[in-house]
Amino acid sequence: MLLLACGPHRVTPGASAAKAPQPLAPRPLAEVFVLEAAGAEPEDTVVTVTPGSPRVVVLRRSAPDYGLFARLEFAQHTLTPPGAGGTVRLTIHPTPGVYGLDLAVEGAVADSARIVFSYGAHFVAPEGARQRYGSNLAFEKELAIGRLSDSGVVVFLATLRPGSDMLSAPLPGPGRYLVAAPR
Repeated sequence: MLLLACGPHRVTPGASAAKAPQPLAPRPLAEVFVLEAAGAEPEDTVVTVTPGSPRVVVLRRSAPDYGLFARLEFAQHTLTPPGAGGTVRLTIHPTPGVYGLDLAVEGAVADSARIVFSYGAHFVAPEGARQRYGSNLAFEKELAIGRLSDSGVVVFLATLRPGSDMLSAPLPGPGRYLVAAPR
């Protein structure tokens, strides 16, 4: 038996090694700490895309920094043009002073799209977060990406950490996305 345990591990094709994270419970905007951002802010961005190929839209901060702020990833068949049109128009407005953005889409977005925020160099804990969590590090560990609903509720998404100062989550479509933690 002991020798069998030492043999190669077999993984079923398509099986995921890591379990998908469970999203935090939805909360009213007044009941979350939204991560604040210092430094140069990214500019509004408008991109017209011809569907059918994978696309990545990168938002960088303005001069002199040019650091990564957010990345929107669209797989090959993620974007669908409106009606009989041939292109999809994405309009992205970063939210001043915080890690957030508004996304407008002329067309449709399928399930395989993702949003990534990079917050390391310009991380600012909002007032009260250090008192609630005890430190910036403890606050940072609780951060997740949420989508603000029309009723003012932050619906948290299943958030992954692809890097030490990055968060990634599904991008279900147009809306306001925020990096936040429960109060």
